[in-house]
Parts: sequence; structure tokens; C-alpha cells
Amino acid sequence: MNRKNQIQLNSRRSKLTSIINETRGKFFTVKFHKVDGSIRKMNCRIGVHKFLKGGELSYRSEDKPNLRIVFDVKSNGYRTINLDKVFYIKTGRRAAITYLTDQLIDTISH
Repeated sequence: MNRKNQIQLNSRRSKLTSIINETRGKFFTVKFHKVDGSIRKMNCRIGVHKFLKGGELSYRSEDKPNLRIVFDVKSNGYRTINLDKVFYIKTGRRAAITYLTDQLIDTISH
């Protein structure tokens, strides 16, 4: 990955992290590409502690700045979102933001 792409990726991660943090535990919707390439739409929240059971992450969060843990309202459990794969986010106070990802470009062009 060249320097320009890395700067854009870091800027996008930072913006998404800021948007998610600004929700302060309120609901938001996110769409992203899963590891298998399929698209997932999730209604989620941050700051949910009710269902924690004391488990530990299999990685150090400092080592993976692209990952964000959220509480998935539909499945009633914690999920990890790869911020690099997010192409849509909508919160109550902000208009929806859509990013054009490589996977979306491939889908559109085929």
C-alpha cells in the first residue's frame, strides 16, 4: 500500500471512530463487507456493559486500530467491525455517509 492510500485509510478510520464515539451509546446503523465478502447491515451501539462476562480479546486493541467492538442489537451480542470495510454509517444526528470501497466498485463494474 502506498503512502497516499495509507493516509486516506487512516483519515477514514479516524472519521468513522469519531462518528461512532459521538453517538455516546445511542443506536447507529453500519454496513460493511464481511471477511467472506458478503455485505452485513448492523444496528448497534457502543458502551453496552450488561452482557460482559469477563472474557479477554484475542488481540491488543492498540495493535488493531481498524477494529471496533460494538453491541449488535439484533443478535444481542458483541461484534467486531473492521472500519476499513465499512462503506455506510448512519447515526441519528448525522446524514448517512457512504464510502466507495474496492468491493463495491467490483460489484458495480461486473
